[in-house]
Amino acid sequence: MKRGLPIVIIRPTIVFGPFSPIWTIGAIKRVLSGGWENTGDINGLCNPVFIDDLVNGLFLCVKNDSAIGQIFNISGPQAITWNDFFNAYKKIAGIVHEPSHPNRKAQTILATVRPFSRRIIKMLRKPIEPQMLDIYEWLKVSRPGLAAELYALASSGIQEDEKRRFNQKTVYPIEKAKKIIGYQPKTFSEGMEITKQWLKYYEYIR
Repeated sequence: MKRGLPIVIIRPTIVFGPFSPIWTIGAIKRVLSGGWENTGDINGLCNPVFIDDLVNGLFLCVKNDSAIGQIFNISGPQAITWNDFFNAYKKIAGIVHEPSHPNRKAQTILATVRPFSRRIIKMLRKPIEPQMLDIYEWLKVSRPGLAAELYALASSGIQEDEKRRFNQKTVYPIEKAKKIIGYQPKTFSEGMEITKQWLKYYEYIR
């Protein structure tokens, strides 16, 4: 700015929508892997922004001289709970509850095994991570079904270290962006409807 460059700082929040690697592709893969039947305890606030709105916000900053030297949060029109965020992906994937198992005993066993297996993997990761990766790569080739099951077991559901983040109550206001550059984002449900069509087109869901 001291050299006269027209600087604008953009702070995007949780970016979802077509091609989003973490909050759309990653999210749909996670809910499809199972272990998401109990998400009611993650009622912290998520600040989702649809990818088109983020791109539009960037263009608004480029076109508007009033944006120069400013800092803008670029988020959706309102925060939602993380529970609602993941439930939206469960809904578009057609998952009402946890993918069914033969009986309730099997569900209980899986719920018990998941956190235990994660602790074991975390404990072993540092000392023998290269060997673990070699074994996993070998399984992907020789036993792809087993490799997929192991991945789902380790990554499904909410990770213990995620619970703190998913229970934070932070909100990123966008009133400044609305006032200065005329930013008007879509609602979360509008963005999810487009996201649903994209996920179907690329066969992440049916």
